[in-house]
Amino acid sequence: MARLRNRSFKETNKVDSDKKKFQDSLKSLRKLILSHVGDNFGAERILEHNKKYFESDTCECIFISASIWDEVYGDRNCACIESNIPMWLDYAVRVCDSDLLNVIGRILYEGRAVECDVTKAVECFKLAVEFKNVSAMTNLAKLYMLGDGVEYDECKAFE
Repeated sequence: MARLRNRSFKETNKVDSDKKKFQDSLKSLRKLILSHVGDNFGAERILEHNKKYFESDTCECIFISASIWDEVYGDRNCACIESNIPMWLDYAVRVCDSDLLNVIGRILYEGRAVECDVTKAVECFKLAVEFKNVSAMTNLAKLYMLGDGVEYDECKAFE
């Protein structure tokens, strides 16, 4: 019985540690983005319109940050987002955060502040769908209808 309690305690500590790393990564991402907004009216408008999401410790912060970076730099990749994606994916799977999986999928699919990677985006959407995320289901269905990153399949899209 003690071994079971120790295991769950260790797992809880791991999740808490991962959550802290996730929050720290978002804090540094916010700091980076704020240092680059400057006098860019479009970026300032995105930031002002989405201030509460940008300041949150949720996946919306990542998406807003990627959108602001995209507004400021266009096709230039954001090293902070790129380097954190593996950790964010691992964290999302560990805590069953389907919204985070869906957001990372969108960022990868749209190439917002990172290199476009349809294959990884599809993987993210499929994982989020396993957690019953409706937005991810819609995103994956669109890809099946387009045959983009997956084989064209109207039946799977409808599913």
